[in-house]
Amino acid sequence: MTKLDANKIDAKLKNYAKLVLEPEQKLIVSDVVQVLQHAIDLNQIILTGLCWEAIREWQIRHERLASELSKSDFADRVGSVGEMLQIVKSKLEKLLTKEEDKGWLEDCINEALEHYKNTYARRMGFEY
Repeated sequence: MTKLDANKIDAKLKNYAKLVLEPEQKLIVSDVVQVLQHAIDLNQIILTGLCWEAIREWQIRHERLASELSKSDFADRVGSVGEMLQIVKSKLEKLLTKEEDKGWLEDCINEALEHYKNTYARRMGFEY
């Protein structure tokens, strides 16, 4: 049987516990993961974990909770989600076996950002 490092697992769980998202945002993450999964063909659980890690990294960098984005304007939302998706991309690049697939991966990330912009970024009655 494979043994996993309990300390590393606990550290991951603690990081995820610090991830604060509104229920609507959890649905958005799930939907964006679906877009990525369609393009990338990677397990949904792995992609969700990578997205959560990216959101957590973004929160630490900006000393801000992702849940605050629900009250932000369009430009802040799109810029922030774009930055989170770039973090996801950098994590996915480490999984690539061919260097030439980086362009394809960039296209997948751009598709996910466009989906977010067109589907969610203008929610809550903001006018632009």
